[in-house]
Amino acid sequence: MPEYAEIVKSGERRISITLHRTHLGLTITAKVHAEIEEFLRSLGKGSSVDVNAYGRTWTSLEKGKPLLAYEIHTKLLPSPVYDLAYLGNTLILGSGQVNLSFLRLVGISEGAGVSFGVKQVYAKQGIDELKEGFIRAGVRFYQDYMKPIHATVVVSTQELRL
Repeated sequence: MPEYAEIVKSGERRISITLHRTHLGLTITAKVHAEIEEFLRSLGKGSSVDVNAYGRTWTSLEKGKPLLAYEIHTKLLPSPVYDLAYLGNTLILGSGQVNLSFLRLVGISEGAGVSFGVKQVYAKQGIDELKEGFIRAGVRFYQDYMKPIHATVVVSTQELRL
């Protein structure tokens, strides 16, 4: 039975991640709202790169078709919870951060999303930790970059009489 992690805003699904482990390994299927893919595409002016140029832990499930991700040319706010920079690498980084860079995969908002294999072994506890980590990291990512914010700044002066 696959494990699910979802980030939902006002009843609308923003991020959906499915982890499916079999004797062949771990498969992740991720789907995001179109606004998230557009946001990540805009950080690199729409250019994409083969994930294997950065790391070899993720594999394309489509024979002969590379796994492509959007490049990022903009410095992002560092987060203690997640990182978007480690394409093709482990899903839990050495610092304990969750590797959310798969959100940068090209086509992740279309159809059923994007599926890829992960060349790592995960025990049941590891799958549970990944699921919980994806939920925490996904919520934090959404709050950091996608949640609408309205701010008003007013600068006033007052004459001082002595």
